[in-house]
Amino acid sequence: TMLAVALLAAAIVPSLAADCSLAAREAKVPKYALKFCHIFPDESCCSPAQDAEIEGHYFTLLDAGDICAKESSLAKDALKEIFCFGCSPEQPNLVADPSDLASAESWMEYDTSGDDEVIMYINICPSLWANVAPAEFDSCGMIQVTERGSECLGDDTVIPSLTWDSQTEFLNDDTGAKPPFFEDGGELDDDNRTVTYRLQEATTEDQLAHCYGGSF
Repeated sequence: TMLAVALLAAAIVPSLAADCSLAAREAKVPKYALKFCHIFPDESCCSPAQDAEIEGHYFTLLDAGDICAKESSLAKDALKEIFCFGCSPEQPNLVADPSDLASAESWMEYDTSGDDEVIMYINICPSLWANVAPAEFDSCGMIQVTERGSECLGDDTVIPSLTWDSQTEFLNDDTGAKPPFFEDGGELDDDNRTVTYRLQEATTEDQLAHCYGGSF
């Protein structure tokens, strides 16, 4: 019957009604267009103020002079997509809400084995992962701050491939390419455990079916 078909479809298609981590609401059409993370024009999960902060962190990392700033590359586009993870309307459907793990979908990975920490995993699609290798940014170099948002603490000019051995290190370093607002130690769950987000390359069938950046 039509009702049975509708119920089956509802069981197969995951719900996207969960709240966004950044905006604390469901993904929706932004009242004001996002300037930096404009790759999500139809629906987004962040505010223009958060979008502006993400943009600032991105350009601080890539601050290597006018010539490099004008250069476009697939690696820069991939890095931008990583930085914009929190604005993606997919975000609530890809990582569990640490304050409501009981409602997590079956494909959402997390580790609660630690007494003082809960680890939330974010699966990155292989095509996006491949394009953010640290060596892709060696020709211009990068500016690594001591702490995001605290430029007064100082920074260093670095050769990315000599600073981060792999995408795993690069994408999980708060002073590297970790998505803004998902830094370590910035959040506690309901049991007062530190929430840590870990980006990893999607490899299993389930991870590949629910990874970020599949259209890249």
